[in-house]
Amino acid sequence: MGFDSNNTKLHSPESIRFYNQILGASDKVIHTLTHGHKPQWLKNTPPGPMFFQNNASARLNMDIVRNQVKAWEELGAVKQVATRPKIVSPLTLSTKTDTQSGKLKHRVCLDLSRSVNLYVKESNVVMEDLSAVLPRIQPGYYMASADIKNMYLNVKLAEQEQTYFGFSITDTNDIKIFPVWASRSNVNLAIADAGSKPIPTDEWQLAEEDFQRITQALSVIPTVDAFATKTNTKCEKYFSRIPEATAWATDFFIQTLQPKEVYYLVPPIKEVTRTWFALTNVPNITAVLVVPAWYSASFYPLFREKTCFNKFIEKHFEFKAAFQDSDHTIFNSEAKFNMLALLIRT
Repeated sequence: MGFDSNNTKLHSPESIRFYNQILGASDKVIHTLTHGHKPQWLKNTPPGPMFFQNNASARLNMDIVRNQVKAWEELGAVKQVATRPKIVSPLTLSTKTDTQSGKLKHRVCLDLSRSVNLYVKESNVVMEDLSAVLPRIQPGYYMASADIKNMYLNVKLAEQEQTYFGFSITDTNDIKIFPVWASRSNVNLAIADAGSKPIPTDEWQLAEEDFQRITQALSVIPTVDAFATKTNTKCEKYFSRIPEATAWATDFFIQTLQPKEVYYLVPPIKEVTRTWFALTNVPNITAVLVVPAWYSASFYPLFREKTCFNKFIEKHFEFKAAFQDSDHTIFNSEAKFNMLALLIRT
């Protein structure tokens, strides 16, 4: 079977006219609505044939999986095919407890991590949370939330690309799994545990040579590192996230900023918007703010609209960064995007 989504209203002539004439959508959006989504393959070449067995979570719950696939088929999102698709990826079953009803909720997903995802071009996507929204909310604003069921099935695939998104619901293996408890001192479990630790996004850091390049380009010497630890601070004085004996203070966001200091800020991505407002809401402050040069991120319009930088930005410096201790942080030393250093005076 494979994904189709040919009956979705998103691709109807009325929808295309709306996006084109009312919303003024880009040529790329109109092309996708007209012809379907086409993955951007590495080297512009799709991968060769592959076949994967469904993941254990799906194989052990095939009744749930088949019911979902039947619903997809009735929706027109998938179709049966006479020949095996070029890529057959595994299905997986995600299960969680509904916080309101206490009942188990199941979600069948197509796992592309070992197939298609390895052959498409990477693109930076920032998943924003409330920290990016709250600073912009004013009294009298309204908020709403929406949970769109089958949202991803609303965008159809281009006809020639559907063969790379196949899956199978045949149950050819009678596999029983008998869990056996093993000590956490087992070397293989220790390796697995280490690999399951979350990436410490709060502690990504630039290499010392990049810090020196920033200070030279912006002609300023920071005196306080606002997001640091004793092992990575670039200044004698620093604010730490958790209490440290050598820190000047803890938590940048609760500090009273001083005009006599020059603050160096390399905040977690989720805190960029909050950091900007914490700086610009205080007069007579000098700071160097370093962020990824992600032009599509929600925080980027705070700094620049078209060709004009914000009035608080005196200088800017875009550069290719080398990330310190990159094996243990969110960014690796071969990041393909640039960084942006902003000299801010409020």
